[in-house]
Amino acid sequence: MHELNILKTKEVMKITTLSRSTLFRLIRNGDFPRPIELTPGRSGFINQEILNWISTRKRVC
Repeated sequence: MHELNILKTKEVMKITTLSRSTLFRLIRNGDFPRPIELTPGRSGFINQEILNWISTRKRVC
């Protein structure tokens, strides 16, 4: 069994450099991985899904 790393919203914002409003707009539009519910009122993002999303972004240069 492999370890599942969960990220908080602020950690995802730091890794991706997205603002909170942009992050949740992308989620709403289906363009970013959805968070999972950990407990009522507490959610998190699966680290590997975030890393996969980053790897699919086009390079600027």
